[in-house]
Amino acid sequence: MHAEFPRLQLLALEEVLFHEEVGAERVERLRAQLMQSGLLRNPPIAAPLEHGRFVLLDGATRVTALQRLGCSAIVAQLVDYPGAGVELRTWSHFLPQWELEEFEEHIRRLGFRPHRCSAAQARHALANRAFVAAATMDGEQMLALQPPEGLSVASSLRRLVHAYASTGTFQRVSEEEIALLRHQAAQLPGVLVVFPSFTPLEIRQLALSGERLPAGITRHIIAGRLLQVNIPLAELLSPTSMEEKTQWLQQWWHERLRHHRMRYYPEPTFVLEE
Repeated sequence: MHAEFPRLQLLALEEVLFHEEVGAERVERLRAQLMQSGLLRNPPIAAPLEHGRFVLLDGATRVTALQRLGCSAIVAQLVDYPGAGVELRTWSHFLPQWELEEFEEHIRRLGFRPHRCSAAQARHALANRAFVAAATMDGEQMLALQPPEGLSVASSLRRLVHAYASTGTFQRVSEEEIALLRHQAAQLPGVLVVFPSFTPLEIRQLALSGERLPAGITRHIIAGRLLQVNIPLAELLSPTSMEEKTQWLQQWWHERLRHHRMRYYPEPTFVLEE
């Protein structure tokens, strides 16, 4: 991926379109943190659409929390989408302590039609959208899920994720993390749910149509993501006009660049989260 110099822009919230849902608990937790710190540390990522609108690629929880605080505009980092600086991947969901038979019984009651198959067959069927998800415990034998009759892919995935999210916590895991887990244990202590890959065009269409994927499926890798910007929320909450806020942002960003050293880190990293 090619990293470009970061672009910050003030966006009216009414112009920002979501492609995924947000979790109420995560929004409330972040709202409290934002209110306490008074700073937007890491701006959300958005990309231009037609007619002056923008699709939100990353930061749905942040934007919703800012909206709950009373912000009518946000500062976002703009990227081209599709573009050389953005890679769209898919998270998988790890359900600890679940058994595959238990999972199969659970999703049958939701109208899904499960099919036993190999990992290669599941990958092919997910790519062709014959199935909307697949589950496994060992990475070899898969339980592929055909969607309920009459439901779109997004609606089917919302039904699926909401069902197991309501029974307890699940973990988002990347392809790299899955490989590490399997290196440590031949069989994962739980069920791993994998999803089809999406395209930037599909994400744009979802946003324009108003339909949303469940939270925690799409994963946008941004080359040159801007971190630790520390935008004062007082400016976003002020009663000034969009033009005045935009002028302030330009001046503030120029001063930040003059007085703060900005570094670019291209290497992949491992981060231990609290």
